[in-house]
Amino acid sequence: MTFIFHPPKRIQKTKPDSSQGVLDKLQNYLEDNTGGVQKILCGFWQDQQDTITYQELRAAILAGCLSEDILKLWRQDYSRLVTNKLQDIWKQAMEAGSRSPKILEGLPFSFNTQEPGVMDWIQSRGAAFVTSCVGEQKAAIQALLSKKMVESHTVDELARMIRPCIGLTEGQAKANARYYDTIVKNLKKEHPRMKPESIQKKARDASLKYAEKQHRQRAMTIAQTECAFAYNQGADEGVQQAQEENLLGVVKKRWSTAGNENVCDICRALEGVEIDMDTEFDFKGRVLFAGQKRMPPAHPRCACAIEYIETSPPVFGNIPAIDVSITQSDSFREYSDEEINSIAFKTETIASKYVSTASKWSGNMVITMMAWGMAQGITCIMGSCGTVILLQGIRQRLQLSCMNSSMQGRPAITQAPYTAVSNALRSPLSSLRQWKSARQKALRLLVPAMMKK
Repeated sequence: MTFIFHPPKRIQKTKPDSSQGVLDKLQNYLEDNTGGVQKILCGFWQDQQDTITYQELRAAILAGCLSEDILKLWRQDYSRLVTNKLQDIWKQAMEAGSRSPKILEGLPFSFNTQEPGVMDWIQSRGAAFVTSCVGEQKAAIQALLSKKMVESHTVDELARMIRPCIGLTEGQAKANARYYDTIVKNLKKEHPRMKPESIQKKARDASLKYAEKQHRQRAMTIAQTECAFAYNQGADEGVQQAQEENLLGVVKKRWSTAGNENVCDICRALEGVEIDMDTEFDFKGRVLFAGQKRMPPAHPRCACAIEYIETSPPVFGNIPAIDVSITQSDSFREYSDEEINSIAFKTETIASKYVSTASKWSGNMVITMMAWGMAQGITCIMGSCGTVILLQGIRQRLQLSCMNSSMQGRPAITQAPYTAVSNALRSPLSSLRQWKSARQKALRLLVPAMMKK
């Protein structure tokens, strides 16, 4: 009897909607944008291959190394690629990434691509990209200039082998050379009468097609990795900008993977790890630029993302003084239209500064603030206590809902021009005492007599 043992399958864990949401947004962005970057890179490498002459390649073979003039031209080529193409691609990816954190949804926030954090990252990433690509390209060609390669091939043959490998990594170039040599060996064995020139041509044609495939693979790897770098950097920079504007308080970062069998060991160990905004994740790998380990990707083609979690609200200073005398008596009675108009008149100037449209909590109001703390308090009380803000024409008037005993503890919902606001105000209260206390708090926040005499 034969027993067949199959390795256990990894069970994909169900991820929270917030974590899955950021992963889906990243994946959708990569699927929509990496193809264009891949084409740019493949075209760039083809131009480099066409530009270098066989005379220059023969000179490099005889010297055993590439000349400094060729390396200088490559550095200039990659610098122009960064300036003319990749900088805009990185910037667009950062803008898309800045819209991905859920904690930024509904905030009066606009991502600024001219901030020093954005410009410095693009500049440092560009410099690192040029250095890394030129170094890898040099190592790839240098591997084909080794003593073993020179001794086993003619100068002209090796020059024709090297040219299609420009743009590949060292490992890819070596693989291409082995593929060429294998075809030559098999053809000599299977067709002993075939001319050496014909054998070399067939092997060269086959290795050229293989090199094209290798270029497409490497271009896609770079495209996905670079877009992921910029996308995640944009998300991080967006949260930081929101913190600088005092729209967010203390925030933590949580590493989020796809959670399936395709996740590598490096990322699997990082799943769910939470750290502070300014700290780095602990994982192995070559550091390409400063701050690389603050967020994904942890390796080429990494599809991980960061979930940002606000652990405490922002702290605000200079919140206007509030005259609470209006709440110190008869706070549970119904106010007359004249009193409401008087209150609205006193608070109109202040309300126009703070309240305009959708809150990050309910999605039904947007709060624009010089004092976000007041808007946060207003919104929380609106969601739990039933205070209604009416926006009537140009004037922002505040009308307070009164208690309706037939609703058994629920505050009455006043008909408002914005039906969505009313839908957000249906949280039940367990007692009249809670409602009285909550309404009193609402009055303190919503009716600040800021124009004190």
